[in-house]
Amino acid sequence: MNQDMKGQEEIVDLTSFEFNKSNILVLNGPWEFYWKQLLTPKDFQQKEDLPGKSLVNLPGLWKGKLVNGEKPDNMGYATYRLQVIASPYGDLLAIKVPKLYASYKIWINGRLKVACGKVGTDRATTVHRRKSHTLPFKLQESGKTEIIIQVANFYHKNGGISKAPSIGCFRAFVKREESSVIAETMLLTSLVLMGLAFLFLYSLWRKDKAVLYFALFCLFWAYRAISDHYAPLVDIMPFLSWEFNTKLEYISLFFGSLAGCLYFNKIFKKNAYPRYNALVFWAILSFAIVTLLSPDTWFTYYLLPFFVVMLVNFVYITTIVIKSMIDKNPASWYAVAGILLGVIVFTSHMFIFYAQRDSLISYINIGYLGFFFLSATLLGVRFSRAFFKLEMLQGQTFEQKEELKTQADMLKVVNDQMVHQKEMLQEKNEEIKSINKYLEHTISERTSSLRRTNKELDMFLYRASHDLRRPISSIMGIDQIARMTVKEKEALDLFKKVQNVVQAMDMMLKKFISISEIYNHKIQFTEIDMNTLKSVITNQAAYYGKINNIEDYQLDIYGADSIFSDLFIINKITTYLIENSFMFASSPGSEKLKISITFKENGPLLSLIFSDNGDGIKKEIIDKIFNMYFIGTVKSNGNGLGLYIVKKAAEKLGEDISVESQKGGGGTTFCITLNKNK
Repeated sequence: MNQDMKGQEEIVDLTSFEFNKSNILVLNGPWEFYWKQLLTPKDFQQKEDLPGKSLVNLPGLWKGKLVNGEKPDNMGYATYRLQVIASPYGDLLAIKVPKLYASYKIWINGRLKVACGKVGTDRATTVHRRKSHTLPFKLQESGKTEIIIQVANFYHKNGGISKAPSIGCFRAFVKREESSVIAETMLLTSLVLMGLAFLFLYSLWRKDKAVLYFALFCLFWAYRAISDHYAPLVDIMPFLSWEFNTKLEYISLFFGSLAGCLYFNKIFKKNAYPRYNALVFWAILSFAIVTLLSPDTWFTYYLLPFFVVMLVNFVYITTIVIKSMIDKNPASWYAVAGILLGVIVFTSHMFIFYAQRDSLISYINIGYLGFFFLSATLLGVRFSRAFFKLEMLQGQTFEQKEELKTQADMLKVVNDQMVHQKEMLQEKNEEIKSINKYLEHTISERTSSLRRTNKELDMFLYRASHDLRRPISSIMGIDQIARMTVKEKEALDLFKKVQNVVQAMDMMLKKFISISEIYNHKIQFTEIDMNTLKSVITNQAAYYGKINNIEDYQLDIYGADSIFSDLFIINKITTYLIENSFMFASSPGSEKLKISITFKENGPLLSLIFSDNGDGIKKEIIDKIFNMYFIGTVKSNGNGLGLYIVKKAAEKLGEDISVESQKGGGGTTFCITLNKNK
């Protein structure tokens, strides 16, 4: 818990402050200030009252301050000094110095603790670096602690100490940084994995640039995340100048924002304005070019106008999303949820930044992770709609093929009737033959094209679903590690929400894979041992019982010792019928869930009768439950694909499928008849 320093004395009394693993004090009171003097502990040992001394409150910038009758500019150098006295404390204490827009050197109790960059008296002798440090120290026997900070700024528009240092138990800082590192690692790993996965996906199928824009959005934001906290290039290549590193950080912000704008404009292209899209592109590109060409004393002023442009763009994106909602675009709801989450997270981030509440930054990173997952869901909805449209196109093409075949048959009859007029109508007959050949060629080309397109999309859906599951699996693993490491209840609740979102996405991808597998499955009839089948079905019920928190249920399976059918098809049907039963089980406190599965053979036919005592289905929607993406009740937490997969699997061998149900706990019975010789 952060606390603010109170009092106006030059020696701050902290004897009443309790140092422990949670309390941290922000040293934001008055400090001794020596403008254009670089003083060391030896200078204060020789003479306590040095000339030029004044008092300034931290945090605070130099510009506009009245110091000994002089108003300092942004550029310059100075020394800050604070003396505190605290009660005896046996453990290590620490001073946390946030990232400053300047170079600095810090002494604690006469010992030089850190030098960030090089402190000088002019631009030529000053080397800027921007990095935070946690400086441990042991409290002296007298309880008195002296903190001296030399600061020099000849580059940035904000000269001075923009964030006050804080003091506390060293283990308190370590504990806070551990939580922050876990959250930041989750965010960084997720963004990099998603970015690389979607970039690889785009390399395989370049027809949708939204995939490319989202990949770049993730990767640029990942660099922003790592550069803001760890400043990797500074540690790896210390010879790089502060100007180069800062420009790279600014340009990654610009291009990341540009990729995000292009992504949302592409997703909602139907409602977007093409000219505005070009305007945003050139505006952000202009910021990047001007930043690249400007001297370091200029480009730090460009962030504010850039944020104004982004605010206008945010209003524009919100407008096109609202228009998309009016047009009943299902993806717009995910976009609205992402925008609301983004506003909450960004506003909270600004509060934490200015209020110096760094202990909450891990929650902000989890919020950003949720925003990117909601944005990625837009692509999932986009892929599913494309697959649905392709299926409709396939049906329409088949109908056209039948129509063309009928026309060809009619022409053939006419041709037979005119055989006896062969000599007189030879020229007409040749023309009809040419037409027939043209029609046959057209049919052949369309059929071949359809097969290639269908195979390509099916392969894309299958590979895309597998590739998308890799980063999701990684996130699940990271989530498990985080929940074993982090003990705070609020953080664990947030990790649980992340786990629920990831599991929902994983189940949706599994269903996409099942659809692809059913389409490509080659029927193989085998003798299926009933004991083996019972074991498979029992495991399915246990899995969905665990997911839906239903442990008390009854599962009965009836049938002969063995049946003759396709095990893959039987498995798909029972899997998603069981999922449906657990999802729509009666409310807690009612009769426990009962499921009955019966297999009956009658000559060439196999009947599968599936019954449960769940909520039941309304009569007015019973004809729609097998439609893709149909969700008939607010109780459903699925995506409308389960019963659609049951229907598609049954059609592979199906003769008939019927449903009987009674709403209000009457239960539901599915009767599926399969042909053993199909």
